[in-house]
Amino acid sequence: MNYIGFDAFTIGNHEFDWGIEVIAAYNDDSDANGEATYPFLAANIVSKTSNEMMDWTEPYTIVETSGVKIGIIGVIGDVINSIAASRVADYEFADVLETVSEYTYLLRTVENCDIVVVSLHDYDQWVNQAIAALTGDYLVDAVFNGHTHDTFAELIVRDGADMPYAQVSSYSDALFAKINLVYDTVSDSVIGFSSQYLSEDDLSTTDSEINDQIDYYESQTAYNVYISEVLATTNRYIDRYSYDQELAVWGSSVIRDYLGLDFGMVNNGGFRVNISSGDITMGDLVEIYPFDNVIKTCEMTGQQIYDLYYIGGDIVFDDGVSESNNQLYKNGILINKLAIYTVGAVDYIFDKTYYNFLEGENIQTTIYFMRDLLAIDLRATTGIFDPYNGTSYTE
Repeated sequence: MNYIGFDAFTIGNHEFDWGIEVIAAYNDDSDANGEATYPFLAANIVSKTSNEMMDWTEPYTIVETSGVKIGIIGVIGDVINSIAASRVADYEFADVLETVSEYTYLLRTVENCDIVVVSLHDYDQWVNQAIAALTGDYLVDAVFNGHTHDTFAELIVRDGADMPYAQVSSYSDALFAKINLVYDTVSDSVIGFSSQYLSEDDLSTTDSEINDQIDYYESQTAYNVYISEVLATTNRYIDRYSYDQELAVWGSSVIRDYLGLDFGMVNNGGFRVNISSGDITMGDLVEIYPFDNVIKTCEMTGQQIYDLYYIGGDIVFDDGVSESNNQLYKNGILINKLAIYTVGAVDYIFDKTYYNFLEGENIQTTIYFMRDLLAIDLRATTGIFDPYNGTSYTE
């Protein structure tokens, strides 16, 4: 990322995946663990106790080109529920519009910026509309969105120059968004713009420093041994977002079997890429399930399990659970609403107050990581791996 030459980096939900202190280490003035050469922006991530920003982040940065000063404000949207609750227990995300308004005014009246751009880790059309409606010393000239993986380069019509906004997906067919602003130094205002999103194919050259860095990592023995381990083989394409959520059902079943529980659960969105026919390597698994989610367990009543099942959301149950006529069954046996059952889930969903795991009894944080359990089960596969066959766990 240093080689890429970012002017700024806005903190998003995935920076919290390992605990935000992991990212903070790249701005701790210690070269021993690597330092970022660009600022981390997080104008509205504040401590619940002090209401102060994280001391290694900045609310904005200013860059200058051709004598024009450009202020860049970095904010995170209403995505706190996309983060494991334990990772953000000490923080809250202040209102986006209020934060943008505050710092836009400061940038224009105190820092004398000519242009203000917002880097917003979220996409909500109503928020973009509200930002576009700001005027005078609060005027925002462009917005870069993130988080939703949608691809667009559009505009919001308003008096004066319209406001462009853009976002790209996480794939190479829409690798980055580009917004050009035309600034008139006579009227001291933006008088036009163009916006587009570009793919990997639109790049005409490569960078020798980045290529050298990639080559260095690819030459490391430990890296190659780790990613090249063949865990299992499949003979078909497995869609991560299949109608029957087969990968997530398998993952939930892995939790149930390897921890010896009555029920296992994961979020379907934890599985990030599809599985192609052929060998499944550890390198593939890191892409398939890239998160370091730990498994948490508790005891719940049958009624609580009913409540969890019918609340909706992103939860997927194991392959022993079935439903018929508003009745839930475990391995074909009706779930007793008064009975006590053992339940396990990845911490990402377990810690969400939207669900009711935290109302359970005997809550435990295990030593097991989801990806490790998936790897164990794949290694135990006899013959061809197919999630429809359930887990490969044996007593």
